[in-house]
Amino acid sequence: MGLETEALTKACVDMDQKVVVNFYPKCPQPDLTLGLKRHTDPGTITLLLQDTVGGLQATRDNGKTWITVQPVEGAFVVNLGDHGHYLSNGRFKNADHQAVVNSNSSRLSIATFQNPAPDATVYPLKIREGEKSVLDEPITFAEMYRRKMSKDIDMAMKKKLAKEQLLKDLEAPKLETKPKEELLKDLETSKLETKPVEEIFA
Repeated sequence: MGLETEALTKACVDMDQKVVVNFYPKCPQPDLTLGLKRHTDPGTITLLLQDTVGGLQATRDNGKTWITVQPVEGAFVVNLGDHGHYLSNGRFKNADHQAVVNSNSSRLSIATFQNPAPDATVYPLKIREGEKSVLDEPITFAEMYRRKMSKDIDMAMKKKLAKEQLLKDLEAPKLETKPKEELLKDLETSKLETKPVEEIFA
């Protein structure tokens, strides 16, 4: 990117590292659930150590197709996070990924998340000629994280409401349908009997 050697260090201010151990038990019906839903990591970079079972998947086309990241013994998977994506002005993409389970074996993975300080400024380190910034204005990492979580919660709520509406529509009573001949017969038998006026008042 043509940056100074210490540019990334200065942008992060003070790196914070979190280690998360994920255990995914084997599932009798793996196609009905996910080990970890689709997401991108909010931080700068993530290092992931998989076991030999595997289950990490990534997408490059907004979830239309998924690529399974095959585990390599002794190797780390390196994922760029949202912060790293913004620092590069979108030149390097944040990894859109999920974790799946299987019915044969349990799975274990260890992830280390490298995050900047909460008050670190999130904004592209360099904008090339002819490019526009992927962010409207500089914000702190804490604010970026808050917006991400708010968006994720809003998306989850919309999905929940859509699912509830679908179930409601499926449970709604269906209108009774009859063949045309039966409908015409019912119409004929439902007509009121009519008589001449003289007979009515006779």
